[in-house]
Amino acid sequence: MRELAEYAGTSLGSTARMIDFLDREALVRRAAAGSVQDVDWSGVLRRWADDYDLTKRRRVTRVLVPRGVEAIAEGLRVSSTSYALSGSLAARRVAPEAEARLGLLYAQDTDAVLAALRARASSGATNLLVIEPADDTPFVRSFDDEGVRYVAYSQAAVDLLAGPGRMPQEGDALLEWMAANEDRWRK
Repeated sequence: MRELAEYAGTSLGSTARMIDFLDREALVRRAAAGSVQDVDWSGVLRRWADDYDLTKRRRVTRVLVPRGVEAIAEGLRVSSTSYALSGSLAARRVAPEAEARLGLLYAQDTDAVLAALRARASSGATNLLVIEPADDTPFVRSFDDEGVRYVAYSQAAVDLLAGPGRMPQEGDALLEWMAANEDRWRK
């Protein structure tokens, strides 16, 4: 338990409580001495998505990118702001399910993102949600691909599973890819 808490950067008490919770939910298998032997990572991500709310404790800005969802990655490629793409835009790289219609983007500075994308906040038509997270969780294990920063696949899966419309189906497709390619994403 100490090793897990150290690796996760959490307190021993909160780690033990989380493992007890996951054990009660039958998402981890433990040895007689209490150490974690196996994790149903897909189940953990689904359970996380059940309680996840993109808008809770976060500033969310609805944005209209005039050149469309496809222009988001290109606009960010030349930006120096701190961000990570999630949802359909992250998943489609490895598990394309459908054309992305709504982008999800975690950013520390929404105004810098709007400037980089030459976009504006919108109360009407929206093709991007810019989310200013309450902490650095969405940036943990984020990665760069061809000059664009993406959240970890686990974060993208949770965002999709908890998202509106067809996003949960895209989340299922991403989980299938993750199951078949654990060596490409799992530490």
